[in-house]
Amino acid sequence: MNKKYINFVLTGDKNYVVQLAVVMTSILYNIKSTKYTPRFFLFTTDFSDKDIKLISKIKNFKDCEIVNFPMEKYLHYFKQIDVSTFKLQYISLATYFRLLMFKILPDDVDKCFYIDGDMIIDTDLSVLFDELKDNQLASVVVEVLAMSNKEITLKHLNEIDDFERFAKNPWKYPYFNAGFGLYNIRRAKELNLFEQMMDFLQRHPNPPYADQDTLNAVVGQKYAELLNYVDPAYNIFCDIDYSDTFASKLYSKEVLKYAFDNPKIYHFAGGNKPWVNKNVRHFYDVWWRYCKMSPFAKYKPKKHKNVDYSVRLLDVIPFVRYKSNEHNTKFYLFGIPLYGVHKDNKRNQYRLFNLIPVFKTKKQ
Repeated sequence: MNKKYINFVLTGDKNYVVQLAVVMTSILYNIKSTKYTPRFFLFTTDFSDKDIKLISKIKNFKDCEIVNFPMEKYLHYFKQIDVSTFKLQYISLATYFRLLMFKILPDDVDKCFYIDGDMIIDTDLSVLFDELKDNQLASVVVEVLAMSNKEITLKHLNEIDDFERFAKNPWKYPYFNAGFGLYNIRRAKELNLFEQMMDFLQRHPNPPYADQDTLNAVVGQKYAELLNYVDPAYNIFCDIDYSDTFASKLYSKEVLKYAFDNPKIYHFAGGNKPWVNKNVRHFYDVWWRYCKMSPFAKYKPKKHKNVDYSVRLLDVIPFVRYKSNEHNTKFYLFGIPLYGVHKDNKRNQYRLFNLIPVFKTKKQ
């Protein structure tokens, strides 16, 4: 009797061994259906046999299959990419590897999830897997924050002919987040999606949002009628404030608030991540809860890395800047220092304009 699989693609380089094991653990923990065998396809670079062996310990948690695809033999597809042009400098070339799921997955893969390594899955994905119809191409989540600030964040799309439909009617042809999606691989291969994406990258080799712009140009624009836009709870960003009023014609404020209060998927997007620093705005402990269940239960970061994150209006005017390391946190608005926090072993000292002591809090 042939096995029935529920398929997942995850990508990463040497820096994401632990993170992939954690997100895989969260997936396995929440799958309740017994009719599927979870199957993970790892698109990796610089993973050693030891790394794969450690990740494979999740099989002790629940029966699954793991197939590693070393990406070194596929790098020629992305030779035109210049990573220094990435708008988000904390991502690497590995972000493009997800596009290969439309090319190199085995023929027995009909549907497959793509899941970012900085996510935690807190729902049974077999439910969504069963809901994708044969005539649909993908289930995706609209990028709410980008769409709410599309005049700034997505203004570059107006210069790309492939986004003509978006330019005319952005709410009918919205921009989606590439961190999570369920794709009809069989249909994608019939449509030659991979070749279409390579064509886009030949014409636009370094789009600001990398593979996300690429996926949106082809999947989101050319085949918008074949997309299933799912509940925003399937991609809740953990470092933004959902109490803000988002200008969305797709989701009401009440829907967004309910999604934030009841996430199905936690997305630790941005420079702040639970294994990097403690400055994640929401759900910091969720990642560590699943880490304790994973083969890396005793994992501790060597040190919290420095963070220097900024947002510019029109890509020129400094708007907000956030800097953090083990000892100091500083926040700037329009280049002006507003406040800072000096940290030592005993207390946090809050300083107005990063200079004037205001108050202190003792560490627990």
